[in-house]
Amino acid sequence: MLSLTRRQYLVLVACVLGSYAALLGLEYFQDRQGFRIQYELFLFTLFGILLTWFAFFGGYVSNIRHRLWAQKEEIQIAHEEIQIEMENRKRAQTEKDNLIAELMDALSKVKTLSGLLPICSHCKKIRDDKGYWNQIESYIHEHSEAEFSHSICRECAEKYYPEMDLYDE
Repeated sequence: MLSLTRRQYLVLVACVLGSYAALLGLEYFQDRQGFRIQYELFLFTLFGILLTWFAFFGGYVSNIRHRLWAQKEEIQIAHEEIQIEMENRKRAQTEKDNLIAELMDALSKVKTLSGLLPICSHCKKIRDDKGYWNQIESYIHEHSEAEFSHSICRECAEKYYPEMDLYDE
């Protein structure tokens, strides 16, 4: 009953009051003994006021129920969106943690050279902390994870091996 609108309640009140008025008119025209028209009209007016108040109150309650239902739907949609967002954030956090672990692992494997390296200006040997002179390749190999693959540049090939034509097509 509380799901009707105010207009529907007022139509219902009008139907009930119309039926009651028809019943009162029927009793009035039958000229029944003990029927007092003033008293019956007073009851009819009181009943009409009471039913109208119930119609407005019922419409108000129905409107509140409708708004609460709509808000409940909005809250459920927002809750579902928040759950999806939380799952996405958990997934992103897991991916971030995995990436950090991979980077930390890679960082622990990296050896870096830093600072000043004393190097011979002629033969390019490097002096280590103990004062020994080492080939640049062996020094870098010991202090990093770099591997060397030897080759010869164009200028040195022309200077030291001019008869081999290493870079001629």
